[in-house]
Amino acid sequence: MNLDDSYLILVEDITPMSIRGDIGLSYLISLIDKGLEKSLFVSNNTFLYHNDNIYRFVFVTNTDQYNKTNAIFNHLLNSISWSINKDNISSVLNVLANQSFLQNSISTAIVNQTSGNNTAIIESTQGPIKIEFYPDVAPNHVKNFQDLASKGFYDGVVFHRIVPGFVLQAGDPNTKNSSIGRDTWGTGGPGYTINQEFNTITHERGILSMARMPDPNSAGSQFFIVLNNSKFLDGQYTVFGKVTEGMEVVDKIANVTTNSTDQPMNQDLSRIDKIMIN
Repeated sequence: MNLDDSYLILVEDITPMSIRGDIGLSYLISLIDKGLEKSLFVSNNTFLYHNDNIYRFVFVTNTDQYNKTNAIFNHLLNSISWSINKDNISSVLNVLANQSFLQNSISTAIVNQTSGNNTAIIESTQGPIKIEFYPDVAPNHVKNFQDLASKGFYDGVVFHRIVPGFVLQAGDPNTKNSSIGRDTWGTGGPGYTINQEFNTITHERGILSMARMPDPNSAGSQFFIVLNNSKFLDGQYTVFGKVTEGMEVVDKIANVTTNSTDQPMNQDLSRIDKIMIN
């Protein structure tokens, strides 16, 4: 094989993944024969951020061709790990800047690991509920929730689905206005969807998780709080936080009178006034 007659294609996945709670990023490198327009081999590379280090894992489809690649290509893949701490994080990012396909993704991952705004207060008509977010396992869900809350999207929505011993569900903008029929409750959203971030955190009492339609990638704005351990939900819904204070308020809402479709008879007893991100 003549390397002059071939070229590399890089495919980057810019969305950080979660591997047992650690941030991971991946990309594919494919060596293409110019004449045949055929991939001679594919190298799958995953970078994992764990215990202040970044580790690289490589899988190749053709070891012989991998070994024959030129020095530049091998140099690109030969970094095993970088040590990250408060003192050297800037220099690490400078190293990553030389590999432009990783810079934005790794920077995003590190920001997700170290940024603030990890708690919020749900101000309800029954009292405050404090929640803690899990950006390490569901960064996109946390960001989506925080963005919506900051815009006032949740102001005035109702916990429209109340199932004692199971869940409280809220986040539907259709519940804000009494002129909109109750038959629409549970169908509203922000006008877009986000992809699932299923993780290993179990749905125990107090967990904050994202509601969705049958499509796993159909979450939008509706969320639920788990009232009793419900492990059968694990791996099917994205956990992105947990109630740390105010479960007695959650229980008050869970005990309001509901109709045959689990809706509160008096929606003002289960209304969210505002969600404040801390």
